[in-house]
Amino acid sequence: MRRALLILALAVACAGYAQTDSRIDSLQQAAREQSSVERAGTLIQLSEALLDLSFDESMQCIQEAVAIARAEGNRQVEAEALNSEGEAFLANYDLDLAKDCFESAFNVYESIGDVEKASLMADNIGFVARIMGLNDEALHYLQYSFDVCDSLGMHSAAAISLNDLGAVYYAVGDVDMSMNSFQRAKLYFEADGDSLSMAECDNNMSVLYSELGEYEEAERILESIIPYLKSVGDQTTLANAYHNLGLVYAGFHHDDDKALALLEKALPLRMEAADSIAICQCKVEMSKILIRKGKFNEAVTDLTSALNTAVATGYAEGMIVANTVLGDAYCKMGMTRKSLDCFMEARRVSENFDNWEYNMLINRGLIVDYAAVHDMDALEKEMDVLFADYNDVERQFRKLIMETNREKYAFEDLETRISVLETQLEQNSIDERNRKLTFVAITVMEMLVFLMIIAVIKRKNNG
Repeated sequence: MRRALLILALAVACAGYAQTDSRIDSLQQAAREQSSVERAGTLIQLSEALLDLSFDESMQCIQEAVAIARAEGNRQVEAEALNSEGEAFLANYDLDLAKDCFESAFNVYESIGDVEKASLMADNIGFVARIMGLNDEALHYLQYSFDVCDSLGMHSAAAISLNDLGAVYYAVGDVDMSMNSFQRAKLYFEADGDSLSMAECDNNMSVLYSELGEYEEAERILESIIPYLKSVGDQTTLANAYHNLGLVYAGFHHDDDKALALLEKALPLRMEAADSIAICQCKVEMSKILIRKGKFNEAVTDLTSALNTAVATGYAEGMIVANTVLGDAYCKMGMTRKSLDCFMEARRVSENFDNWEYNMLINRGLIVDYAAVHDMDALEKEMDVLFADYNDVERQFRKLIMETNREKYAFEDLETRISVLETQLEQNSIDERNRKLTFVAITVMEMLVFLMIIAVIKRKNNG
């Protein structure tokens, strides 16, 4: 559901123009014979046809088209050329440049009063901002896009914006709004008779059901759409379905072998499509399983590859997740300094990425690593971060850890509380607004158990 499929869709859309050499020859001949704005329009088509063959030649055509449009004062053609330039950069995973081009096109369309085209550019901006981890900006542009498209009766475009909004809400941890967005998007697609896009929405919602602990519903949805996706030959959405079903088997059935087999089905489909971001996501999930199986070297190899891909494409969320899981792998291998480097890099990238759960996982990793290297000052700062917004939890459990004469009670009490809270989460018996506090409470208690173990060991060593 992490929108990698939409990047692929754009890349395929651009590449689709490269139908035959004869089409390229025809466009080149036409461009030589034309002048002014007509030539600019042909150059835009030529750039799209060349994109799959030569990025540099494609960019030369687009930039010449932009220059002609500006010289002629034709703002409409200028915006079209800027949009094509943005799609080319996006297909090449140059996210900053893609975003700049889409923003420029958006501003031009707004200035000439073309609200329809401006709304489509807003969706492109929101999409790229989402990948870059700029979630507030993504929400702003995507909501604008949806509002305009919906008011103009552009139901297909409105559905795409809703689908994109669902991905952003998921990224910031708002499961309710994410589910609402995907459900509404599916209704729009259903009204248009777009069965494939409906299946994509189902795929996305299956992830949310897993997040909410409703694994049976997630599994039911995925098992129902996989035959359809096979029949229509949609390899991208099929790969997503295999991927998501693998997560269900890992999280619900606790069947790592089956989960790994499903992810291994998804990976070659992603590689065949050259979908770099989805490849990164798949390798990270496979690595989590390999870590649980104790296959640390294999996990590190896959995670290093995933991290390099995330960095090369500017995929902020991928950098955070890959570094966090890689840090966990190094920690389990006893390579604490490398683990610390990974968690610190994850924190650096996450500064502008508003996701409390990622922040909590990074915080947890740093606490374990600082304790392992006996950096008590850094450890205390991380514990302060952990407790910062949860004063009631702090007072309750710091009291327990200070009662050194009642360590056995403290351990039993904390472990009981953790077990109860985890059971509630799995059974989805607490409402959504309490999920964040519950997650934090579990983390706090786990960290306190860990610190009490350290305290006991130190006292025994000193005694």
